[in-house]
This record gives sequence, C-alpha cells and structure tokens, in this order.
Amino acid sequence: MPIRKAVRHSHRHSGPAWASTVLVAVLAGTVASVGVIGADLPWLVPLGAVVAAGRLPSSIHAATAPSSGWHDVLAGAQLVVYGAYHGLGGRGLVLLQMLGAVAGFGLLAEGLRRQASSGAALLVSLVVLVGAAPTVLVARVSLFSLALFPLLVLIVQADARRPGGRIWLAVPVIALWANLHGMVLAGVAVLGVYLVIDRARRDPLVSASVLGASVLAVFLTPQLWLTPLYYRAVFDNVAASRGVGLWAPLGLRPFDVVYVAAVVALLLLARARLRLWEWVACLGLAAESVRAARVGFFLLIVLAYPAARGMRERLPSPALQLSVAGGLAVVAAAMLVLSNPASHAALARRAAATRQVVLAEPLQGEWVELYGGRVWLANPIDAFRRGDQALYLDWVAGDASGRGAVDHARLVLVGATSPAGRVAARDPRLRRLGAADGAVLYEVVKRA
Repeated sequence: MPIRKAVRHSHRHSGPAWASTVLVAVLAGTVASVGVIGADLPWLVPLGAVVAAGRLPSSIHAATAPSSGWHDVLAGAQLVVYGAYHGLGGRGLVLLQMLGAVAGFGLLAEGLRRQASSGAALLVSLVVLVGAAPTVLVARVSLFSLALFPLLVLIVQADARRPGGRIWLAVPVIALWANLHGMVLAGVAVLGVYLVIDRARRDPLVSASVLGASVLAVFLTPQLWLTPLYYRAVFDNVAASRGVGLWAPLGLRPFDVVYVAAVVALLLLARARLRLWEWVACLGLAAESVRAARVGFFLLIVLAYPAARGMRERLPSPALQLSVAGGLAVVAAAMLVLSNPASHAALARRAAATRQVVLAEPLQGEWVELYGGRVWLANPIDAFRRGDQALYLDWVAGDASGRGAVDHARLVLVGATSPAGRVAARDPRLRRLGAADGAVLYEVVKRA
C-alpha cells in the first residue's frame, strides 16, 4: 500500500505532460514578442506582393543594380510574410516570429517529454531557449526553420525509438520547408545522417527511399530543376565568402558566449547517451556553427534529446505551470498590441516616398523596399552580380574601396554610429537631410 501511494503521489506531482509543453511554448513566444525585426525579413513583403499577383519574380524590381536571372525559390515564404504584413503591419511580422517560436519550442518540449520526464523536457528546453536567444528574439526569414527543424527532429527521434512508417512524414516537411527557407538543407543533412547510419542497418530499402524522396522534395519549389541554381548563388555570394552579416562566424560576442555555454551544459547533461548518428550530426553542425554562428540553433535542437534522456527532474504542480503560462501569454499579447516594430524606420519611409534611388545599410534598405521605394542594392544580396555585392559590402564596412557605391544613389541612409555612418558624416559629397532613431539620411550633392 505505501508503494502504491508513493507512485500515485509521484504521478500527481508530475501532472499532465502537456502542461510543461505549453509552458515552454508560451515562454518562447513571449521572448519572441519583444518584436525585434532584423535584416532578412522585410524584403520578402514587396516580392510577396508580386507572387500574390500571380507572377514569380526573376529579379529584385525595387533595386537598380542588375539582378535579372535570379531564381526565386522562397515564393512560399514571401507570400506568407506579405499576407502577415498587409494584415497587421509590422506586428504581423512579429506575430509570425512568435508563432514560429511557439511551434518550434512546443514541438521540442513534446519530443523531449517522449524520451524523458516532463521536468527534464522543461529544463533542457530552457537551456536551448537561452542558447538560441538571437534566433528567437530577432525576426528573420529563419522563423520558418525555427518551427520546422524541431518538427523534423521530432519525427526522426520518434522513428529512432520505434522504427516504422512515420519516417515518411519527413518528406512533406522537407517539401514545405524548401519553399520557405534555404536552411532546409541542414534538415536534409541531419535526416540523411540518421537514415544512413541508423535506419539503414535495419531497413536499407526504406532508408534509401526516404532519403531519395527527401532530396527530390527539395526540388519541389517554383524553380523545380533550377532550384540548385538558387543555392549556388546563396553559397557563392560575397557575404558568405567574407563571413559577414548572417554569415558571421562564431566569435566572442555575448550571444556567442552564451551559445557555447549552452552547448557545454547540454553535453554535460548528455554524458555518454549520444547515439552514433547523433554524434555525427552534432559534430557536423558544430563545425558549421563555428563557420556561421546562426547554425548553432540546429545543434542545440539535436543535442537536446540525448541531454534529456535519463533525466528524472520533478516539476511544480500542473496548475502552477499553467498559471505561469497564462500570465506569460497575457504579457506576450500585450507586448504585441502595444509594440510598433516599424517605428525605427521613419527615415526609410521618408526616403522611399521620394522615389529616388537610396543607398542604405541592409535593414534600412529592406524597409525602403517594403515601403515601395527604390534602392541601389539590398537583400537578397545573392541576387546581384558579385562585383556589385563586393562594392556594397565594402561600403557597409566603411572601407575606402566602397566609396564608389555612393555614385549609384541620390540618397544615403545609414546608422549614425555604424562604420558606413561614420564615413558618411565626413563625406563631402553628402548633405545631411535629417536624423531619427539612430539613423541619418543624406542627399548626394556631387559625385566622385
């Protein structure tokens, strides 16, 4: 009798599993509700308008630098972002980020709970959330990967525990993801590692079939067989080769240090519980995250499962968890309603209204595009000629070799303290028109 009572007490204390899943999902959504919109998101809105009109863009129509022959693979993402923005304005972009965070971390917590205790799922999910803070805090087109990679890993982990037909669910996930974000290739790589190293030993035919179907699913975009040309341009762009912007390597920035600490914490929790395919996937993702820090999110998701395995952490009562989740949901909703994500883009709107060509730093340039203005060159940078990419990036970096970029525009929009901003403040070719929210707008009064 005492043993049965103890078991019943333990079960009551752990509570329903969905309570911890909801808490993790809502917490991630609350973090995302901070509403930071980064470069690599607003540019999708004007292209989404073209897609909504029934046409597929083959160039960046808002830019005057040559971009003809661009292969638009992410039409699905452009359409979704366009709909969100025109429905709710800047808040729509933040809402998309919140939904991506809720979905991604809810799926992570649910996947962890299936292999460990609810307490372990909550603890490990929090470590991942802290380590992946930039991915959750800053709204970019990567919000689609934020939601879909945890789903793919959940499918893989479920199949690793009980091999069966559910592994085929990975194929439609890849097909959807391929139309939303280029990091689908990381998902295919992780899936391939599992299929080749683990599943193939038990069922080589299924493994080969799923892998082949997943690779073909990457081609199910508007570009079909031309899809690889899009990825060739992405990986061959000058920002990638220089390791700048979204391609910046792991360094000593505060968020990078926190990420490394989260990886170490998960490794300590995992100890020797990593399976062979997980070791291989984690080593590959770790190497890639050193080269491009934004890949770190993928490593944290894969590493979370062995970290949670075997842990038996106790949880607060389900009522307390749901109360906290409810409070966080109210906070997130209030932040979304009260926020004005586009408030810092006043000068971009002003520059766009002139219909003159604007030379702007990446984020401000994307806002100019979104407001219907014209830029010389902006995201997606891989759509342009390498020579123009190099000139633009030199200008953004404040290098003397980028001086010629000013000759392509009538207006210049920069951050007051950025490298390009400091150079612009001393440039005799520019006349200051105004400043707001840390940005400065100049008029080009003479050319070199």
